[in-house]
Amino acid sequence: YYRKLLRDQLTPLGPQIIRRFDDVARVVGLPIDAHTMNKCSQLARARDSGRDAVAIVFNHALRKTKQPHLAHQVLERVLSECTRCNVHLTREIPAGADVELRFKQLSQRFGDRVAFHHTLPLERYYKLLWESDIQFSTASHESFGVATVEAMYAGNACFTPHALSYPEVMGGIGNYSDTNELVALLKRAILSREFRHAVGQAQQAAAARFIPEVIARNIYQIISDLD
Repeated sequence: YYRKLLRDQLTPLGPQIIRRFDDVARVVGLPIDAHTMNKCSQLARARDSGRDAVAIVFNHALRKTKQPHLAHQVLERVLSECTRCNVHLTREIPAGADVELRFKQLSQRFGDRVAFHHTLPLERYYKLLWESDIQFSTASHESFGVATVEAMYAGNACFTPHALSYPEVMGGIGNYSDTNELVALLKRAILSREFRHAVGQAQQAAAARFIPEVIARNIYQIISDLD
């Protein structure tokens, strides 16, 4: 996806530049911090152990391109229709923004089922990912999707738009077409342990493409092919 974006931006420079780009540009992916994530997994409480509520994590920056107003609408519907879930927002909410008021109202309505973590230290953030069950995105712009790939690697069932980099990164698993489909997927994942575990395991395998050792091998192979 990002290779295509770069190619489109270079197209006005002429066919010679595009031919050269096509000759040399290779996709290897972006590495995640799998080492620290693995270490944090040992500190995390096992999923489904000693808790009734399913944990949904929204780990995106609450800025315009992540469409937090849509996330708010989705969460309001899901929390209203499913009592067996709670929500964790991991990023700081911009003070004075419209989104701050919306999420404060959500918290007032649903109480401690909505948790604000205000940008966690890295190891606590990774621990939370390992303890969560479901992650979703409402982004309108995403060139890779680090937040989603990290959630996938931690075994969450992730649901993202069928657009941008998401279908490629997620291996075509868990993509939705509109918010109604997203709500339906979230509700199904909350109600069915088997469904969310199947999605999470498949996506976890897809996320293994982005551990540093795999990315390094990809780069080494490309360099070797140039010789």
